[in-house]
Amino acid sequence: MHEATIAEALIQQVRAVLDREGLAGRVRSVEVAVGALSGVLPDALDFAFVTLSAGTFLEGAELVLRSVPGDCLCRACGQKSPAEDLLFQCPLCGSPEITLQGGHELRLEAIELDDQASDG
Repeated sequence: MHEATIAEALIQQVRAVLDREGLAGRVRSVEVAVGALSGVLPDALDFAFVTLSAGTFLEGAELVLRSVPGDCLCRACGQKSPAEDLLFQCPLCGSPEITLQGGHELRLEAIELDDQASDG
């Protein structure tokens, strides 16, 4: 399950951001944009995040996954259309001359901290 590797990298990225910005406190939530065409299984990523964050500074933090739809542009008909799966032809005209444009994202977007630093 490559989602465990992604969750581990996400935990490291959150730590790096907090260290770089000099921020402290309990992390309430971590928001991640996940593209529909990224190959990431949201449920598996959530499970891996909960499992790997146990006993760390992120224990109890909510992982908020924001789905980013995919889309493609057809070079033959010039139309843009949604792409839920990898496409090999334009869903409108059938041409194989398409470019997938969105939906590949996997990006840390936000970290929410408690207002007050913890007392422990």
